[in-house]
Amino acid sequence: MLPFHYSYGLSVLNSHLEAGASIYFPEHGASHAAFAQEMREARCTNISGVPYSFEMMDHAGFRRHDLPELRFMTVAGGRMQQALAETFRRHLADNSGCFFMMYGQTEATARIAYVPPGELEGNLGSIGIAISGGKLWLADEDGRPIEQNGEPGELIYSGPNVMMGYAHRRTDLATAHEVAHLRIGDIAKRDDRGFYSIVGRRKRMSKIAGLRLSHDAIETALEKAGIAAAVVGDDERILAMVTTPNVDDNEVLQVMMAASGLPRPHLEVGRATSLRKLASGKIDYASLQARLRAPRQQMAMNVLDAFRNAFYPRQVGPSDTFEKLGGDSLLYVQLSLTLERELGSLPEGWETMPLGDLARTAEPRNHNRSIDSQLVLRAASILLVVIHHATLWPIPGGAATLVMLVGFSLARFQRQRLFAGDGLAVLRPLAANLALYAPIVAGFSLARGEVLWPSVFLGGNLGFAAPPHMVPYLYWFVEAYAQTILLWVILFSIPQARRIAHAMPLVSGIFALAIAVAAKFLTPLVWYIGGPQIFTPPDILYLAILGWCLYFFDTRRNGRRSLPSPLFSAWCWPGGAAIGQVPGSSSCWCSARCSSCFSFRALHCPVGRRPSSCRSLPPAITSIFFTA
Repeated sequence: MLPFHYSYGLSVLNSHLEAGASIYFPEHGASHAAFAQEMREARCTNISGVPYSFEMMDHAGFRRHDLPELRFMTVAGGRMQQALAETFRRHLADNSGCFFMMYGQTEATARIAYVPPGELEGNLGSIGIAISGGKLWLADEDGRPIEQNGEPGELIYSGPNVMMGYAHRRTDLATAHEVAHLRIGDIAKRDDRGFYSIVGRRKRMSKIAGLRLSHDAIETALEKAGIAAAVVGDDERILAMVTTPNVDDNEVLQVMMAASGLPRPHLEVGRATSLRKLASGKIDYASLQARLRAPRQQMAMNVLDAFRNAFYPRQVGPSDTFEKLGGDSLLYVQLSLTLERELGSLPEGWETMPLGDLARTAEPRNHNRSIDSQLVLRAASILLVVIHHATLWPIPGGAATLVMLVGFSLARFQRQRLFAGDGLAVLRPLAANLALYAPIVAGFSLARGEVLWPSVFLGGNLGFAAPPHMVPYLYWFVEAYAQTILLWVILFSIPQARRIAHAMPLVSGIFALAIAVAAKFLTPLVWYIGGPQIFTPPDILYLAILGWCLYFFDTRRNGRRSLPSPLFSAWCWPGGAAIGQVPGSSSCWCSARCSSCFSFRALHCPVGRRPSSCRSLPPAITSIFFTA
């Protein structure tokens, strides 16, 4: 469960070797339904993992199995949800076992503190006390020990497991110990029992769109560009307070975008003649952070300004349209909210209107605001996926709706480029979204010590490989989304197909829908890969094509470009699985409906059993990658 090149995994290995214990290498991973049975047969006495390992075990039904030899389990490597921790604590306590929650750092050989199992109840948010032979204490900004309980300070640790230091070159390995006390960087408090709890992070970091961003690194990038600035941020935006005169905001933003990888809406530039300093002479970042936390005044902004911010650094003029600029569904959400605030209400089809004409549609403000049905469905779909997989309520349809919205968004935002055969313009937003997915694949590759080629080439959902040689199936939506866009681009690269689709978009779409529905049921007869079949394009393509057809059906019917919500929702509720069974198959569809599979079943599985391979896409990833 833990790779040995990971410090916690190596610590587990070494501690077992030191104790003369044996190590068992399971055939199945923690997410597999057979994992618990394998542990029972191997008579394992302890299991160690990171919080995600326990999430997978819980989803796979680990606690339903009786493991009489299991004496304890340990968790470290991140913050564990208290509800999940309490679940495993009670499970082990009921079976005469112990649950160890630990806290550590690579620089201290992975383990620093733990909560004694007997005192874990009611202290799930604590990191506990130092391990045997170690010592924890708190220090203020000047490094002086804090003796008063309840006062926050930087957590510091000392013990025989602290590293010698950082080796930047081979000769550094020959040096003596350079680190006596390890300054961890976390801000903690100590209660009256001597238990420590983490309350914050001393390092100046933000986490935006899944990216961990160092404020100091952005400051350094600005300094190298000749711009003096202090940088602060939260988990929504980064602010650079610039003191260098005669430097253009656009120049500052360009450096910030390059250093952070963030788009323009997450970045702000402020101006000051000088920066407030502390008595120590250091910049008073706390005052800048307070400014960042203050409610932002809604600045008056005309239509051109809103579009320039959204499409920065592209040049935007009055004759441009949202569609012409290459807008996608995420930018549509962002601009819809901004424009409605500025214009009072949004005209139908505003995404195809020149900006000059759009600006002249402003009307008196009123308190009655309309909400685009696509935005409502998008939010509801993500909520359904979360509820379905985070609770015991089997509410289907979430992922089905998201796939249908992919097709609907292609029709709404990209149809003109597709009809013109401009596939590169359609692929541009896809490439931007996959750039966010690339670090996930790289992280799994590093953790597993091999390049996960199926996931690199976005084919992990096709059944040519299985974990651990690809990223977990929970990322199937990303690969299916990319494959769907590529199929559309390939189809519209054929001139005759473009002409037919342009002349008869609804009729040609219905014809394609019929073919896709047939492919859904006939493909397993010639290409069957088991449970993962539900993640493949033949199994879901009909949903995207249905979304494409619904756009043209609704536009043709009433001239509007809103989403026909009742029809959409009615189809998605059962996930489109109400059509039946694979011809010639004696196996039933699984009756446990899943919004990740958008169906009642997993192929050829016993009735009523939910497949262990069925995993939903995390909400953040869902919202990032559902763009067209």
